[in-house]
Amino acid sequence: MTSKRSKFPLPKGRGRESGIALMMALGAVLVLTTLAVEFAYNSHVSYSMAMNERDRLRAYYLARSAFQFAKLEISMEKEIRGKFGSQLQQGAVSSAPVCQQFPFSTALLRGLLGGEEGAEAAPQEEKKEEKEKKKAGKEEPEEGVKTGGDLGFLQEGQAKEFLDFEGDFSVSCGLEESKINLNYFRIGGSSSTGSSDPYEEQKLILKTLFSEKAFEPVFGGKREEIAKVVGNIADWVDRNDRINEAPGIEGGYEDSVYVGTEYTYRVKNGKMGSLAELLLVSGVGDDLYNLASPSLTVYGDNKINLCLAEEALIKAVLLKYASGLQGVPPVKPDDEETLKKLVEAVQQTCQLSQDANAIASAVNPILGVAAGGGTATIPLSSMITTDARFYALELTGQSGDLELKIKAVLDTKGNVNEWKTLYFRVQ
Repeated sequence: MTSKRSKFPLPKGRGRESGIALMMALGAVLVLTTLAVEFAYNSHVSYSMAMNERDRLRAYYLARSAFQFAKLEISMEKEIRGKFGSQLQQGAVSSAPVCQQFPFSTALLRGLLGGEEGAEAAPQEEKKEEKEKKKAGKEEPEEGVKTGGDLGFLQEGQAKEFLDFEGDFSVSCGLEESKINLNYFRIGGSSSTGSSDPYEEQKLILKTLFSEKAFEPVFGGKREEIAKVVGNIADWVDRNDRINEAPGIEGGYEDSVYVGTEYTYRVKNGKMGSLAELLLVSGVGDDLYNLASPSLTVYGDNKINLCLAEEALIKAVLLKYASGLQGVPPVKPDDEETLKKLVEAVQQTCQLSQDANAIASAVNPILGVAAGGGTATIPLSSMITTDARFYALELTGQSGDLELKIKAVLDTKGNVNEWKTLYFRVQ
């Protein structure tokens, strides 16, 4: 039996192209899918970048809000300490600013108002009973017990109104008076051979600090290396261009320490803009910078707040003071027993009275000043302070997963409208 031929036979050679349409369709789908995925990916990236930029902008302005909040907090504290200073001292209140003792955080405040996160919801029956009690006016807080939303200084409604924004900010601070001001060397090069030369006095306190045991890994106790580095720091800031080797003795040009060596710059002979500039000074490496930075600053005057200073700096100041005493045995840097007594005397006095004269009165008997009749070239009370003027602020703004920090230094001399921002940097 013969097969019937099709009434519509395929053109000659067409049978070999029977799957081309399917291949073209699959290719078109592949191209369109690729374009769609690429478009979706680019859209997602653009959206993520926009959200990140939004969060960054929001975090920045939250950090700026923290700056304004810090100014408000400091001004209120100054007003309270000014009015009730004597009563606060009798109550053994710390001289440390409130923003240092209790860093403020809106996230913490939200937690205090909202209770523990993730707490299980109360059963519906209990909620109904609570509603009924509220309607009947039977629910009353126990006497002497604050409700969950009452923070004492801020009522629940006020707190919720204050926190009616997205994101969070926090404020912490410290006092620059608790550190050595390196820019004090700007008073000029030493030209006096007297022991009371302020330029040399500043070098002495820095040498004393670097002679502490904490700095032995850097200097190995080599006093000539300590003197060399301290001299380089002083020469970097002072007004003249000659190396100050000793009181009344000048060496070569300061630039000779840098030009023609691994360094390619010249001495600044100007005030440091930030403490990080210390790393440019010859002989100052990362190890020394990390050890010394908690005790150094480029702001403030030459008086140090011993009540807030690091223990190493307290020892350095007292050793410098003791070196200028006449008629009493000197205190050696390795006399740990005497230094311990001196530090404890300062810390105990600071807990009772924020007064420079009181600190000096507590220290002098240990040094033998009262019994031996020793006199000081420079009184301790003129070297230290208990004032709070230069505030180092760390301001944080957070929006979503993005966190932005601002570091600022505020000079709070005068009323709040006269305060100056000495340093402001977004990190």
